[in-house]
Amino acid sequence: MRCLSWVLVLVVTTGMLIGCRSRDKFKTEADEEVYEILNSKWQDQYGEIGNYQISDPNINSEDALPESRELALSEAVGMAVSYSREYQTTKESLYSTALGLTDTRHQYARQWFGTIDADYALGNGSDEITAGAGAGV
Repeated sequence: MRCLSWVLVLVVTTGMLIGCRSRDKFKTEADEEVYEILNSKWQDQYGEIGNYQISDPNINSEDALPESRELALSEAVGMAVSYSREYQTTKESLYSTALGLTDTRHQYARQWFGTIDADYALGNGSDEITAGAGAGV
């Protein structure tokens, strides 16, 4: 009977571990969902779609300069916009708003759940094992 209990514990633990995902996986999925929302809501009347993706703010702007240190006007304007704190803040605000929408969608989405219960009791010289399961929407 003890062997059966350990097998049950092992199966439940394995199932829990398989369901776990890394923080990076959740971040990637959130990013994909946010950018999908932004792309689907963009309209032609807004003009050309820009680069609204959030990038690493710690990139050194001098690394982006060509070796000659000479820039065309369009390149200079592009760098000024890309490294502008105000521009980055606006992009981050847009991202945060779309991320909030994903949370709201998740709250109202159909969510499947399931439970597995197991109990083991030893008393008066007898072993007792009970198990139960449930699922729902």
